[in-house]
Amino acid sequence: MSMAQCKIVVRYKYTPAHVADRTPRIVDTDFNSIANLSNYLRWEPERAIQLGYGKGPMPHYNLLSKSEDVKLIIYFKDEHEDITAEFTSAHAFARFLDRNPAIAACVGYKSKSGNP
Repeated sequence: MSMAQCKIVVRYKYTPAHVADRTPRIVDTDFNSIANLSNYLRWEPERAIQLGYGKGPMPHYNLLSKSEDVKLIIYFKDEHEDITAEFTSAHAFARFLDRNPAIAACVGYKSKSGNP
């Protein structure tokens, strides 16, 4: 029996300032656990707010934001499944993990709703 493999990605688009080529760039930041993702969002409040993470405001469009189209992507693969799912809200991502215990276990997610 092989081990499950999983990865969480925060993907966003931004337009660099003060450079000649102002073409929007896509940034992917990979994580192997919810703990690492939470730590990242703690230090990247702009993206955390855009994902509705924590107790701050819900996701919104901010004209002053340097990043846009922020999403969470989960990649999961085991001997039975190969799943990729995208989310624009941390709450939707948590609901997905609540309904998929194998994926939740792979990323170290513990439900705050009290469900196993």
